[in-house]
Amino acid sequence: MKINRIYLAGSFYDWRDKVKRAMPSQKVADPRDSPQNSIADLVSNDMNEAERCSKMLIGLPKGKSLPTMTYAEAGAAYYSGNKVYVVDENEEKEPLLNALACRRFSNFDDAIKTLRRIGYYEEEKLYSDRTLRDEEKKEREDEEDEARRASYEDCAKRDVKKILLLGDFLEPPSKFWNTGKEIAFKYEFADIPQFNQNNDLLVINFNRGKREKKDIFFMGVAYAAGVPIVMNEANPIIYPPLAGLARRIFTGPERFDILKDYLTEVKSNDINSEAKVMYGLFQKYKS
Repeated sequence: MKINRIYLAGSFYDWRDKVKRAMPSQKVADPRDSPQNSIADLVSNDMNEAERCSKMLIGLPKGKSLPTMTYAEAGAAYYSGNKVYVVDENEEKEPLLNALACRRFSNFDDAIKTLRRIGYYEEEKLYSDRTLRDEEKKEREDEEDEARRASYEDCAKRDVKKILLLGDFLEPPSKFWNTGKEIAFKYEFADIPQFNQNNDLLVINFNRGKREKKDIFFMGVAYAAGVPIVMNEANPIIYPPLAGLARRIFTGPERFDILKDYLTEVKSNDINSEAKVMYGLFQKYKS
């Protein structure tokens, strides 16, 4: 169910308090208030807010950079059809943010003025028609929730036939062509609304010292779409929030061999079938 709230994503530099003071009547979701006791709770809370809040404001103060998870949160918001507003005070703009934003600003004052004018309680397009009676709105929200649950359940149980492979591969991509699956190596922004229908599994490879922003964005899309994620990780320290998005993570020098075996053997996302594949890999690679 959509919530009339603004999710404040982006740099943890002190800009959120300014926005909250300037719009005291508007409800916001502040990731600084998320539970910090475990990565599972943190990721679940932040990603759910990114999906459910009808608006997202991404803040990038001058001289600052965005946290890694902002790109995943933006992917979840974008897939969910939420409005994404971006404040980027840097002279060199972030291309990915420009591509997904419905409005872009070079300072926070202009963004605040615009959000005030729009009015937080003025719901937009798909998610708002203030002329609807409360019972009609509730019925529509229930239908959206039911459709969302159905898509999750469908992807969690269906056969794995179409795999999206993203990231930098030092190994030849052709290594994965003979897995008996349909493999794609890119995905267009225009097709994001159909992500659930077009993909049964997302595989992301991160080479040492590299995590591409666009790949993290698509991890957020997949998470919101209910598409399982496999992360192939070369970095010695796994970034915990990204691990919180993944179903499976393969590491170490044999990770490409493990990945090839997994993609060859996995037939379904259903846990009864998929878990047997993992048990076999544990035995083969002595994990």
